[in-house]
Amino acid sequence: MYNRDYLSHTNSDGYTTSNPSEGVGSGSRASMMAFLKATYQLFAGSLLAATAGAYVGLDMVSVISSWYWGFVILEFVLLFGLQRLLFQIQVIKERFPFSSYPA
Repeated sequence: MYNRDYLSHTNSDGYTTSNPSEGVGSGSRASMMAFLKATYQLFAGSLLAATAGAYVGLDMVSVISSWYWGFVILEFVLLFGLQRLLFQIQVIKERFPFSSYPA
């Protein structure tokens, strides 16, 4: 399944053709194929993880529903905390650029 050539086009006769006018060289073509394969593998893995999480979470529906507002509040606290942390990291990087660190 992962050995397909996603950059070639198959016409209605079943013949595989490639469009040479696109200007895709062999190096960039190989990197594009690697990117597409990795993307599809990560997508399949995330679907598998979501399915497993949903299956495990079926037993916890009563707990989650009783703590619904607590989880909503926790989610917002974590989101705003992450935003603040990323802002502080950005301020530190602007204040102390990487070139000023000793070797």
